[in-house]
This record gives sequence, C-alpha cells and structure tokens, in this order.
Amino acid sequence: PDHLACLFTMRPAHATKAFDISVGTRVEADGGLTPLVLLVSAVAAIGGFVFGYDIGGGGGSFAMEGFQTQFGWANKSEAVRADEIGWISALLTLGAAAGAAPSGILSDRVGRRPCIITSALIFSIGASLQAFASGSPSASLAQLYVGRLVGGFGVGMLSTTVPVYIAECAPGSWRGSLSMCWQFAIVIGIVVASLANVPLAHWDQGWRVSYGGNVVFALLLALLMVWMPESPRWLGQRGREAALRRTLSRLRSSTLAAEEEATSIEAKAAEEAAGGASSWRGLLRRPLAMRHRMLLGVALQCWQPLAGINAIMFFAPKILLAYFSAEAALWGTLGINVANAAATVVALVGVDRLGRVPLLLASGLLMCVCHLAMVALALSPPSQQLGYAVVSVASLFVASFAFGWGPLPWTVCSEIFPTKYRSKATAVTTATNWLVNTAVGKVFPLLPLATAFAIFAAACFAACATVFFFQPETANLGMEQIDEAFESHRVRRVSAKLWSADRRARIRAEGRRRMRAAAGAAAVAYASEVRAAGVGGAARTGKGTEYFVPVSACGAYANRG
Repeated sequence: PDHLACLFTMRPAHATKAFDISVGTRVEADGGLTPLVLLVSAVAAIGGFVFGYDIGGGGGSFAMEGFQTQFGWANKSEAVRADEIGWISALLTLGAAAGAAPSGILSDRVGRRPCIITSALIFSIGASLQAFASGSPSASLAQLYVGRLVGGFGVGMLSTTVPVYIAECAPGSWRGSLSMCWQFAIVIGIVVASLANVPLAHWDQGWRVSYGGNVVFALLLALLMVWMPESPRWLGQRGREAALRRTLSRLRSSTLAAEEEATSIEAKAAEEAAGGASSWRGLLRRPLAMRHRMLLGVALQCWQPLAGINAIMFFAPKILLAYFSAEAALWGTLGINVANAAATVVALVGVDRLGRVPLLLASGLLMCVCHLAMVALALSPPSQQLGYAVVSVASLFVASFAFGWGPLPWTVCSEIFPTKYRSKATAVTTATNWLVNTAVGKVFPLLPLATAFAIFAAACFAACATVFFFQPETANLGMEQIDEAFESHRVRRVSAKLWSADRRARIRAEGRRRMRAAAGAAAVAYASEVRAAGVGGAARTGKGTEYFVPVSACGAYANRG
C-alpha cells in the first residue's frame, strides 16, 4: 500500500544503525550527522592536509634543478645523493615517532584541542626552517635536516591526536566515514603539492614552496581549532559533566540523543575509574582485552608502512626518472596521486557500509598482486613503454592502498581502545608507524627495486593474515560497545570445523544474541505500540519478522532518539 512507506528490518549487525529503511532514510540511534560535526572533522583534518603536502612536495623536489643546485648534487656521487634522500625522508618520520610518544600524555592532561593547536605551531616552525634553508650546500642540508626533524615532531603529534579527536566527536554510525577525513586530507594534500610541483620545477626557488607552502595551512589549523569544541569523551573522563552535556547538545541533532550518549559516557568513565588510573603497564594486561587490542593496533600500524606506500609516494619521481624526463616524471607522479585521491572516496563510502575487515582484506590482497607485478617490471630492461606500465601498476597499487590500508589503520586504532587508555595506546601505535616508516624511508633507496617490492609483497600478505585472524568487526558500534566486541572475539581457525553445522549454528546464535542486544528490544517494543494504535502491521518473511510502519510513525521514533 502507498501509505506503508517505511520497512523496519531487524539487523543481525552491531549497533547504532538499528534499522534499514527501504526509502533510503536512516534512523540514527545516536542523533545522526550535524553541520558542527562535519565542521569539526573538516577543520581537524587540515592536519592531514599538512602532512600530505609535505609528502607530495618533498618527494617532488628531488627532480627540481633548483633543489639539486642548492644542495650541490652535481658534485656528489649517486650513492651520496641516495643517502641524503634517505635522511630527508627518514628524519621527518623519526621526528614524528618522537612527537607521537608525548602527545598521548599531553592530550590526556590538557585536552585534544590544545594538543592539536600546539602540534600545528611546532610543525610551522619546522616547515619554515626547511623553506628558508640557505648558505653553502652543507649548511643548507644541515638546516633542512633540523627542519625535517622539528616538522616531523609536529606531524607525529597531529597523527596521534587528530584521528582520536574526530572519532570521539563523531556519532557512532558516522565515525568510520568521518575518521576517513584524516586520510582523505592527506591524499588531497599530496595531489595539491604534486600539482604545484610541475610549475615550481621551472623556478629555481620553487623547491622552497614545496617544503614550506603548508605553513599557511598549519597556522590556519591552529587558528580554527580555537573555536572548535573539546572532545566529549575527554570531558567525561575528566568528570566535567556540565561541559560534556553542553558539547554533546551542540554535536548531536537531538537533545535526547545527546543525553543518552552523555549518560553512556559517564557510566563508562565511572566504570574505568573504578578500575584505577590508566598506566603504561596496563596496555598489555588481560582485563578489557587490552593485550589483544594493543598488539592488534601495533601490528596494523607496523604493516601499513611496510606495505610500501610512502616509499612509492615519496620516491615516485626518483623511480620514474629511470624511464622519463624530469617534467614527465612529475606528471606521472601527479597521475599516481590522483588515483590515490579517487580511491579514497571508496573508503569514505564503504567503511561503515562494508565494514573494516572486508576492506582491509581486499586492499591487502590487491596490493600484494601489484607488488609482485612491480618485481617483474623491475627485473626487465628499462624503456619508455615499460615506464607506462610502471605508472599503471603503481596507480593500481596506490588506489588499492587508498581504500583500505591507507585510512583504516588510523580509524581502527582511534576507536578500539577504552577512553582511559586511548591516548597512551594511540601514542604507542602511532610511534610504531613512524619508526617503521623511518626504517623504510632510509633503507628503500639503498635496495634494488625488485628486492624492495618482494619484501612489500610479503608484508601485504602477512597484513591480511593478521586482519583475518585477529581483528573483530567494529563498524557501526558505539565506542562504548567495542569493549564487548573484543572480549567476545575468538581467533579464527582455518579448518574444516570452521564451516561445520555446529559452527554455523553458533554463528547464527551469536547473531541473534547481538541482534536482540543492539536493536531487538527497541524495535519490537515500538512496533507493538504502533500495531496497538492500529497503524502499520507485521509479516513473517524469509528475512524474519518485518514491521511495516507509516512515515509519521518513523518521525515519532526518530524524535524519541
């Protein structure tokens, strides 16, 4: 009938999106998306743009004649140039590892927002040192090195705090997509810097803009963050109940949704406080499955750089110089970076619909195949035709990385830890990422390409195995519900028993249990009210019991949160 506009279907899924509605409208149990949440995520993600600009700008400078003249590369051997390139890359990531460690303590003590502002100012100082490097080649190189280290310290603090801040401000049903803003901003920054590198290559001082142009965006981030709200979960952890409710009333679309979330945050904070203060030793203890979470987070952030992305993004111009002219290499790099940005949209759309685990598995397997193809290409004699194949395979690899292993380790690590451990845990996982990045950036220029890509292929396969066996699905779970997901998770076993009748029965029973806990009680109770009022109806179908409710009833349910 025409008046039956909404179909409420019981979902055997996890949580905050309790119902599917056939006309395409979502009823959000957490209040849904608001303009302020979008603004908060966009402003904080400027930190990702700053980092992405640094990757794209710094990597492209190696092909610029002005940069080579300033640092005296014409009088240096290939081995010396490769060593200096390795240090230019490695010092940024080494500084980032050093910045990630204290940022966890700082953001716990003073808040996420002041930590982000401090990080942006520190990065501005480092980028300015790089842009104004002058004097003899050795003096210029020393100043560039110092600037890379200081700028890296700021990047490390940003990469620890920004994903956590966005995740803690976002409603559960949109947390995955909004957390992608960090990675999406990174790839946009890479594209903007790569596009700028093409005309800058014709100016002998253009390399300075490649290294220092992002100072403007870092200062903009620091300025705009002054007007952004503090993380509601940090406020709850500090016992500031009035500020918590004021912040949530601005971030959520309804007063009821804000009140319910505030109550949940306060209850969780009280439970965590009863267990004592957080400690570094507590990160590896069994209660709350912290050891499982910590090892998973460290593994994800270890495998991400070992997938080879920064080696390709930062050194793409240098690799392509073996096949093309300097300008053509910059254009090829731009094409690769555009593929990166386009594929990130897949993650934005699919992270909450498809889930974290399927995207990570598909991304890792595709990257593994691309690396094996690169091994074959690296072993072939160089030619321009082979260069086009390298650009094509590299673009496919970058696209594969962009919808899975690019953004999702940051998303997962920002959401899987309890609030009282979150800052410390993300500091450790982020520092792990930067330390491995440092090793990759320093060693990659010294390895034969075929050997490097073979190592990356093996790392991608190991990353897929880690996700398959150890990672529970957290899509659409409220941050307070993720504890249950980890405590009930069991390591998957590859055996015939996995698909036995008994195993299938247990899976179905677990699905029914989660369905009842997450959405069943609310759906059945409200559908009963609707039927008692004489509107709508119910029917048994192949999917179970489906409740048909008019549009007006949908509005009433949404108003009730």
